[in-house]
Amino acid sequence: MPVNSEIEKIIQTYRDYIDAFQSLNPQAILPFYHVPFVSISAREVQVLNSPVEIENSFARNMEILRENKYVRTDVVELHARQMSKGLALISVNLERYDADGRQLGGPGRIYPYTYTLRKTEDSWKIVAVMAHDPEAILRMG
Repeated sequence: MPVNSEIEKIIQTYRDYIDAFQSLNPQAILPFYHVPFVSISAREVQVLNSPVEIENSFARNMEILRENKYVRTDVVELHARQMSKGLALISVNLERYDADGRQLGGPGRIYPYTYTLRKTEDSWKIVAVMAHDPEAILRMG
């Protein structure tokens, strides 16, 4: 299969993930995650070893978003690269909005992440995510 076709599948998987995330239902995003899953930030590293751990982690984050009247995420910038037949990176800058159309965190607030995905028998899954500075987005092609 041509790489371009696979990149399209990887990007579509991510867009489908964002759609599921916007529901603020942690069970809706579980199919997009690999077990185990690793979340990395400057503050901490979490290794989630079961679907229940992943669900519980996102349930807490989604409750905070719900309290802030979150309704949608806009993908401002997205770069994807297939690193091998079964591995890919996606680097994004996101904006989040509330029900009144205001940007969460204030105007200009960007939520930057870089994801590692692994191809399983049936789909691409998120294995790891790293939160980082917006200017550190990986611009790859």
